[in-house]
Amino acid sequence: MKIMPKTPFARFFFKGLITGRTFIFVSSLVAPQRMLRILQVPGDGTPAPMVLRMFGVRNGALALGLSHLHHFRAPRRFVAINVICDLIDALAFIDAGRRKEVSRTGATVTTAIAASAVAAGALAYANLPSDSKNDF
Repeated sequence: MKIMPKTPFARFFFKGLITGRTFIFVSSLVAPQRMLRILQVPGDGTPAPMVLRMFGVRNGALALGLSHLHHFRAPRRFVAINVICDLIDALAFIDAGRRKEVSRTGATVTTAIAASAVAAGALAYANLPSDSKNDF
């Protein structure tokens, strides 16, 4: 039986989180340079394309896990780990912008994407059925 958040509002954002992670996965592998341009991150002569591919693969694995929560013994814990990953991403993007490694626009766009994933994940976490003894 599939595990989904209880409310329609939370289900919408949960599905959006899975879709967004899948989009990042596919686009980072198929067209990393284009994705970097969209995100306003310089990629020529830097390790950014390789890092984006690794970021995309991680997002693909997280999307796969989110779409198959029923296979986890503690699905809420997996969603919590997703939220923590996205929070760390948001802080890393803020720091990259602060150190001028990416443009202000690039830091803003990437931070906004990560922050929206934090919000969607937190909303899904709050609306998932309890894991009983395995809950945080």
